[in-house]
Amino acid sequence: MAYTYLGLNVTVAGVAFAGLHWAPKGLAKLWPPTPEQDLSSPIYIQHNSLNSPETALDLVALEQIRTVSVLGRYIDAARRDDRSQLKPLHTAATQLGKHITEFLEALLRLPIATDLATRAISFQRKESTLRALEENVYLFAETLMGLGGDELAGLLIESLDTILYSALAALETPGDLEIEILVNMTDDRSGMMEELRKRHGLQQTGSTNNISAVHYATTLFERNVWLLRQLSLWMREDAQFSVV
Repeated sequence: MAYTYLGLNVTVAGVAFAGLHWAPKGLAKLWPPTPEQDLSSPIYIQHNSLNSPETALDLVALEQIRTVSVLGRYIDAARRDDRSQLKPLHTAATQLGKHITEFLEALLRLPIATDLATRAISFQRKESTLRALEENVYLFAETLMGLGGDELAGLLIESLDTILYSALAALETPGDLEIEILVNMTDDRSGMMEELRKRHGLQQTGSTNNISAVHYATTLFERNVWLLRQLSLWMREDAQFSVV
């Protein structure tokens, strides 16, 4: 009995050790992770990333680009009236945001240089803005579900999609031109939005619920543009800080 027990344990241990190299890849092929599972886990920031604080913020920036990239998928879901992935993606993006926040907090607890700490605090403000933006774009897409045929709803969807594309481009290639384009695109348009609301209120013939949803979406749209403007101003400030 003892030899049998020992043999079984040795066999199991041997198989497990032999499969260390091929088992993860094989399992990934057989049961690949969903896009939501991929998004919820950080790719660039790991615990050992804190061993090099000088490059840690560059890794955080890459994770934050992943957060912004998913916002376009919210807009695409609203455009196609596809609710299947909206909530799972939002849950995954929220989880990724928590990982980024915890990483930045851990970085600031290290004995790092003053200029690096100042920039890390700036990244915390950026992350706070991105988390609010992600939540608002999610609510915006959820509100417009089923209203794809509405003229104002379609205009809001395409307009926000264009601005989000510019924000992603500015984050991926943070040049002066890209940042200034985003700053100009997110300039105050409250007067124009109010005019759109009035015109839509006079011409709308749909149900009361649809009218209410579209008008609520205009408020979310303004909030999203304001948050994107805060992001653009942060990018301008960080670009100047990096030059210095």
